[in-house]
Amino acid sequence: MTDQIESPPHASHTDVVAVLTPYRHLGKRRRTEYLRRALEHTFAERLEVPVASHQMLAESDVLMVGHAHDDDRGLEVQRQLIRASARVRAYIDYGVSAGMTDGIEYARSIGREVALETIGQD
Repeated sequence: MTDQIESPPHASHTDVVAVLTPYRHLGKRRRTEYLRRALEHTFAERLEVPVASHQMLAESDVLMVGHAHDDDRGLEVQRQLIRASARVRAYIDYGVSAGMTDGIEYARSIGREVALETIGQD
């Protein structure tokens, strides 16, 4: 017999969830590790499929953080991801950045559930 983990309320094991973490004010090592932990928490603990636009675009150097045009494009990608997601998980142990605030406000404006999560600083 296999042990089964009970799903949290609203989780279907296929829900795609937008994950927000601070980016710019954390150093590369800290932001990368914190994002990894947030993604793992969403996936393993919440049984959801996590997606983080800043991981896909900024960490891969598709967009250059700090350049106004790319920052605007990054926020638009984040909004599109939020529209496509079942809910938003914002990880707030290092505070709430301007980009996170934009995502949280946008999510709430379109009726997406926003969960403020803590997993502890490293």
